[in-house]
Amino acid sequence: MEKGGRERLFRAVSVNSGAFSLSPPITIITVVFNALKDLRITVDSVMKQPLWPSIDYIIIDGLSTDGTVEYLSELPSSIRWVSEPDKGIYDAMNKGILMAKGQGLLFLNAGDYFVGDVITENLKPPCFLPVKYQHPVLGYRSVALKKRSRGLPNCHQGIVFERNDSLFYDLNYRIASDLDYYIRYQYGDRLPFHSCSGFVHFDNSGTNQKQAARRDREIAAIIRKHFGFLAASQFCLVAMMKRLVRPMLALAFRRRNTR
Repeated sequence: MEKGGRERLFRAVSVNSGAFSLSPPITIITVVFNALKDLRITVDSVMKQPLWPSIDYIIIDGLSTDGTVEYLSELPSSIRWVSEPDKGIYDAMNKGILMAKGQGLLFLNAGDYFVGDVITENLKPPCFLPVKYQHPVLGYRSVALKKRSRGLPNCHQGIVFERNDSLFYDLNYRIASDLDYYIRYQYGDRLPFHSCSGFVHFDNSGTNQKQAARRDREIAAIIRKHFGFLAASQFCLVAMMKRLVRPMLALAFRRRNTR
């Protein structure tokens, strides 16, 4: 662990241990690596939530070199953080799970952020949060829910888990471990929706979108493990059609906008 991060973490743990007489209502974990601009937006949105400063906020940095560590050093002492090398995003998220103190657990990575009031007093884990994102063709829209046998029911930014210190992300999956993690909670296809006036903005421009074929292979393997060969085959067929059709729709959309 980077020296400043270690000292900062120990100081934050000491502060937090006296700040909460009971478990805080939720732990929010943000993972970042060389994305300082995105991190600032995420942190600012967390600190504007109605439950702040009762939120247990943890930031896991992969030893960034873009000024992230200096920025983290300037944050309020109630925000706990670590800056050290990791084995990828899910290893970093597992570190956050080990540090978490909240009754609920939400993963809100750099670039994702709250719009309006989302983390409110009526929050009861486990639950879904409303999520919106920028679709390359259809514009700004809400995330469509799905069955577990077809992929993650809601994106992970919109799932508040109950904290479980014995459940971790499987590092054998590099892109789609979120689905396996959700299924092992045994929540089923749906959770109650948290009632709030705001929503979560999901940044869908990252690795997951740029490596769609590998993502779909991992999802298919997870579906086959939990739901069998037929369900995995159905997912593969639909995923292949989407990968073929999506670029054509995007091209047609761009041509229409340039007329």
